[in-house]
Amino acid sequence: MSMESLDVNVLTQGLSWVVSQPIWLCTVISTFGSSPRPPGAMMVINSDGQYHGSLSGGCIEESFIKLITQ
Repeated sequence: MSMESLDVNVLTQGLSWVVSQPIWLCTVISTFGSSPRPPGAMMVINSDGQYHGSLSGGCIEESFIKLITQ
């Protein structure tokens, strides 16, 4: 699956959620060291804590989701 296709999937999911609840569209702006996701990677999160896409994977991503949905 190409990066462009992943972006379209994230945005499509966000559009389906935003009609009924707040969403957060998050984008990796820059990285350093060995990063699992490149700049431009996206993730959309709804107010229920559901998400689509990925910014980093693992515990950092889980902490970020908890932080913004509190």
